Amino acid sequence: MFALAVLDRRDGSLLLARDPVGMKHLYWSETPRGFAFSSEARALFAAGLLTPAPDWASLSTFFSTGWVQSPRSAFENLQRLRPGSFLRISPKGCEEGRYWVPRYQRAGEERGLEDWSAELREILDRAVGTHLDTDVPAGLFLSGGWDSSLVSLYASRQSAEPLNSYSLAFPDDPGVDESAYAEQVADLAGTRGHRIELRDADIRDVLLQTSRALEEPVVTCPTALGFLLSRAASRDRKVVLGGEGADEIFAGYGRFEFSPLHRVRSLVPHRLVPSSLPLPLNQKWSRALRFLAAGDEERAHLILNSFLQPRQYVNLFRPDIPIESHPGPEVVTVSDETRSTFRDPLDLKLSVEFTSRLADGILFSIDKTSMAHSLEVRMPYLDRDMVDFAHRLPSRYKVRGRDMKVVLAPLARELPPEVARRRKKGLHVPPRTYRSELFRSFYRETILETSLVSGLFDHERLERWVGKRMDRSYARASELWPLCNFCLWWNNFIDGSTRV
Repeated sequence: MFALAVLDRRDGSLLLARDPVGMKHLYWSETPRGFAFSSEARALFAAGLLTPAPDWASLSTFFSTGWVQSPRSAFENLQRLRPGSFLRISPKGCEEGRYWVPRYQRAGEERGLEDWSAELREILDRAVGTHLDTDVPAGLFLSGGWDSSLVSLYASRQSAEPLNSYSLAFPDDPGVDESAYAEQVADLAGTRGHRIELRDADIRDVLLQTSRALEEPVVTCPTALGFLLSRAASRDRKVVLGGEGADEIFAGYGRFEFSPLHRVRSLVPHRLVPSSLPLPLNQKWSRALRFLAAGDEERAHLILNSFLQPRQYVNLFRPDIPIESHPGPEVVTVSDETRSTFRDPLDLKLSVEFTSRLADGILFSIDKTSMAHSLEVRMPYLDRDMVDFAHRLPSRYKVRGRDMKVVLAPLARELPPEVARRRKKGLHVPPRTYRSELFRSFYRETILETSLVSGLFDHERLERWVGKRMDRSYARASELWPLCNFCLWWNNFIDGSTRV
């Protein structure tokens, strides 16, 4: 994991580069005062090299997917270097290129599951050992799912001293709370478990701080939870190991399954399907229509990823605000070199996940919220050997019917039986929290006050839209969160009322 800058004083050239997967971030811009770069956007603003202004094309992508896709950023004239890329600046100009491109391989088709899993066990054990090599004591993020549990188990076996593990608990939401499973793993691994109990007020109180730390709007993962978890861990640790990345390289989400909706798309030409209808369709049916109408498979998978309905958000802005409900082609960043190595449709889906949602959504959020507390999060599943292994692994050992991450199942037998048997749930803010009066009031105040001050929205229409979602009988109060996230970002970085 790295973002680096190397100045060659012999020829006056500067080389910038980012790690292959995109765990660390690097902003750059060509300004009237020269070339500028930084790991955080606010440094360039504080130095007076750039004035923060919105990039509406990038924000259109946010309202369609839940994140801003590199190489653009949410700010006008400010770029983000893409993962696995370099930028060379010299008196001759700027040269951008890729030094690493993910490629799938046809290998070992005759090997069985146990053989592949045994190799994975060796690679994971070695990667965990490498990531444990620190100058300070390391800790563990432990959720109770397979990924972080296996990292915690393997790390504990290699550590001479008991490791600290950190887990979130939601005492008000037993249906979402996974802390009991995390405790079982902590007992098995012999870690010193730290249980961080969160309630609605805890999450609400850090939303503004989280937005400042992120610097750009993103709702593809529970950023406030990451902020709170990092804050707790940073009190006595500066390095932790996490389980991120396994779902994106080994297919851990239900959307990788070949569903009836995929079957319909394979039978009906997308040109015959309207992307919307003049009917009050709910979120599920609206997304299904957009999925069936998508012009290519990459965009179709991105739509299936997102819970957002871009048209409803775009219609809330004033007509003269240049925001679109259909983002441009830059939203898909799978290279032709990668695409030429695809073996089947699953490779395509995983590539979209790897280069888009993982890099610019999940890893972006993890790095920003952890570094806000000077905490380094290391991810063994995104070790280069691990990623190369995943690109060699046949798809049948990733998805089999409704079973996901098939190759990890033999490793999961090392975990407590209840943990090994459970299906993936994923870390997220409890749905009840979005519907709580505490959150609804925060949403309403933030969104409507921003509307009055900024003049960005059709205020009457926005007030009706927000009012409907404030009604206790309306179940989808979470629809307020993307717009609230945007408003928090706008207030922090654009309107000038808050010092960055």
